[in-house]
Amino acid sequence: MKNTPLAFIFVAPALLFLLAVLGWPLVQAIVLSFQNVGVIGSQGRFVGLSNYIAILGGAGFWMALGRSIIWVIANALLQTLLALGTALILNQKFPGVRVARTWIILTWIVPTVVVVIIWRWLLSSSGGMINPLLMQAGIVDRPVGFFATREGAMTTLVMINSWRWFPFTALMMLAGLTRIPGDLYEAARIDGASAMKRFHPHHLAASAANPARARRGRNAPLLQRVRRDLAAHRGRSVAGNPDPAGADL
Repeated sequence: MKNTPLAFIFVAPALLFLLAVLGWPLVQAIVLSFQNVGVIGSQGRFVGLSNYIAILGGAGFWMALGRSIIWVIANALLQTLLALGTALILNQKFPGVRVARTWIILTWIVPTVVVVIIWRWLLSSSGGMINPLLMQAGIVDRPVGFFATREGAMTTLVMINSWRWFPFTALMMLAGLTRIPGDLYEAARIDGASAMKRFHPHHLAASAANPARARRGRNAPLLQRVRRDLAAHRGRSVAGNPDPAGADL
């Protein structure tokens, strides 16, 4: 707490820069929204809430708002599902996992203009690669116009945008998954938790609450073999002379 004023002094130049670059244009935009300005830069006439009333009273605004909500929800759901599935796969151990973790980010670092050109060519109804593949597979009998209808265009754009951005989210999820010790998963598996239950944080927390069990996760097969040997040994022991060995196991 003693260094709080000093910290504010260090970040003050950056905050002032952001305020000048972002704050001032935002204030100017709000002021202009209450004015009737024919040409940007000229003197405007104050009209109050007339601009807002005109926009909210038009059907185009609500149509655009509805499509924006659909766009946000559809992209959020699809990107989250793709990112989660990819992160779970990349969190496993298989040959080439390091290469896969590196190349998964490729679609995210490609410039947007390149992505647009590539997908426009792939989805073209005349000369693209997607339609011939669909026709050869028997899925469609004629070329599909992916951008011919509103619904088709929205669906196609959502898929392209999700393909473009889900790798970044996947890497963020993968970074979180790799911070969870593998012993917790193994301890939960020994407790009989299914794959879905091992994915739930409650079961991992239950395993973490018993550090001894979590530490013994890797050595569970050896401990089970030791328990069986000790049980057989006690069975052969003379009655009245119990073997205290392994009592703590």
